[in-house]
This record gives sequence, C-alpha cells and structure tokens, in this order.
Amino acid sequence: DVTMHGKLQQSLITQNLRASHEIISKLEQAKSSLEKMVDRLPDMFVVCDGNGRILNGNHVAAELFSVDVERLLWLSMSKLFCREAWNIFKTKMQSLVQSNDLSKSVDFELPLDGEDMAERSFHWNIQVLHAISCRRGPLFSCFGRDITQIRAYEKQLSQIFAAIPLGIVTIDSNGKIDGP
Repeated sequence: DVTMHGKLQQSLITQNLRASHEIISKLEQAKSSLEKMVDRLPDMFVVCDGNGRILNGNHVAAELFSVDVERLLWLSMSKLFCREAWNIFKTKMQSLVQSNDLSKSVDFELPLDGEDMAERSFHWNIQVLHAISCRRGPLFSCFGRDITQIRAYEKQLSQIFAAIPLGIVTIDSNGKIDGP
C-alpha cells in the first residue's frame, strides 16, 4: 500500500512537471510572438518609466535614437525633445497617473525636435501599464506616429485654397454651410 501511494505521488509529480513545462513553453512562444509584433509596428513604440528611461522599444524607436534595438535600454525619451516639449510629454504621463483610471490614455501632437534632429511632427498615445509591479513607479507604453508628411500635405492644400480667388464653403447633407 505504501509503495502504491509512493508511485501515485511520483506519477502526480511527473504530470505536474510536464504540465508546468508545457505552460512555460507556451508562455515563451507567446512572448516571442509579441516581441516580433512590436518590432514590426510601423510606428514608434517604447515602454518607459516615469522619468522617460526606456525599458523596451522597437526598431522605429531605435532608428530615431540612431542605435540598435539592444542599445535602447535605459536611454531617455527626453533626448528626442527640446526641454519645453519634454516637459509637456512628462506632464501628460503624470496626468495619467493622477487620474487613477486604468483604461485611460492620452492622445496629443508633439514634435520630435531634440538636438541634432530635423523637427518631425508626431501624434502620441500614452497609456499606463497597470499589470506590472509598481515598486519602481508606474510604467508607460508610448506610441508615436510620424505625421510630418500629413502636415506638409495640409500646408500645400491650404496654400492652394488660399490662392483661389473664389469663396469656398463646405455644405453638409442638409444643404447648410458647415464651418467657416
């Protein structure tokens, strides 16, 4: 009876080890797939702390910093901005922490205009990562989409319309003038 009980325990331990191994393998596959997806994003993506130190990022972020992806770790987001723009960016991050809304994110436009950089317009989305330990403070996921070319097209269109000597209006579906 004792040997049967011992064999049963050993069998349960073996099954638990196999199950644990299978779970760990699936988690590693999921992590690898997620990292590949982040690297393929056409926009800048970083995870940073409240001081802007980068903990993870993709290829677009690495290109903006002119480094390899492996060298992004601990670089400061502040290097991408002039002082005033960085203060705005940091204030947006702090406002998310103070809101205490787990699902809240903030969207805004802010140019990249750091030292030795040609100014580029970016649309930013920042969100607090709440599922991670906060012993070092909150972490943020930051997405940045380069909208420089869109702004250039907008400028061209406004110049074209400004040069037309006729009045141009926008009419809604009811036939009423919409906007200026």
